Amino acid sequence: MKAAKIEAVSSTGTIAAPRRRHLAGAARGRAERSLAAVMRARGRWEILACAGALSLLTLLMCAAHIRHGGIYYDDWGVLALGRFPPPRGLLHGLWLDYGQRPGQVLYYAALDHFLGARAAPRLALAAGMVALQATVLYALLRRLGLLTPDALACSALSLTFPFSDSVWLWGILSLASLAICASLLGVILALRAFERSGARALALHGASLAMYVSGILSYELFAVAGCLAGLLYVRAAGWARARARWAIDVVAIAATLLLARAVLPIDIATPSRTQSLHGVLTHAGQMATAGVRLAGAAVVPARGVPPWIGAGVLATGLAAGAWMRWRLPRGERARAELGRWLAIALAGAALAAAAWAVYLPASDHYSPSAGARSTA
Repeated sequence: MKAAKIEAVSSTGTIAAPRRRHLAGAARGRAERSLAAVMRARGRWEILACAGALSLLTLLMCAAHIRHGGIYYDDWGVLALGRFPPPRGLLHGLWLDYGQRPGQVLYYAALDHFLGARAAPRLALAAGMVALQATVLYALLRRLGLLTPDALACSALSLTFPFSDSVWLWGILSLASLAICASLLGVILALRAFERSGARALALHGASLAMYVSGILSYELFAVAGCLAGLLYVRAAGWARARARWAIDVVAIAATLLLARAVLPIDIATPSRTQSLHGVLTHAGQMATAGVRLAGAAVVPARGVPPWIGAGVLATGLAAGAWMRWRLPRGERARAELGRWLAIALAGAALAAAAWAVYLPASDHYSPSAGARSTA
């Protein structure tokens, strides 16, 4: 009688309900994992398609220079070390010239070993590096939430911006693009780490820090900007989860720079000279003025037009956008879009300033420039 009652109750679902809920939960879990796998696959194909488009754009932009370009400036110094190495070898000679950037020493030695004195392969490598840099930037912008056309347009503009052309016109500067790639990849890994837990999250955080340190020890462009990456962590994961990683970033970057300056030998090429406070402030004013001039020249790239006209046009456009956003109703979609693009413009300006800020203690010729004196 009791068994029959249990069977009857089970047939109505009262006892079987927990099992059905368990099965339903397992099915939902499988569906979510399948959907996540599909989204990851779509993301990978999207990145590959973007890489193809940016590579094609790079080929159109750089092909003539790869065929007809030559060896310039510091290229000759490194080539001379390779052809006429000092008694203790090429690595020792490079160490004396670039010792505070260990990654640069190894990279230049690899260039000499694998590419020799031929200009075309060096210029092709530089073109490939700027395409890779634009692709990694696209991946980061997509992770930050930009739509595909917007992220692709920003990446293409970073690739074709005329006043950053030294990184592909000048073969030896391919290292700068590689260091930026490593740093951007470090940001992507850090953002992914906040989406994981346990050992996998720790591994991603460790890999991210390794990318930051290796990039800075090769070319220190990312040092100040890297200390601001925590703002992206806060946006992605909130202050409570992001603050510890942000603090670790700042400590790791500062320690890398300080140790490189204190432990590694002073060389003849790395901008390691420290100015007085007055010199740093004066240099900051010169950089700000030069940066505004460069932005103005980029807005109105016409010969004979003073760059301050372009700077005025840029400032007027930003002010008009801010005024329009202020006038639009809060629920208006255009208001949110204007706010988003104004925030992107401000973030871009802050990133450019941070990239140059690392050279404030260096000599005054380290300054934004569209002319032949542009150096980093």
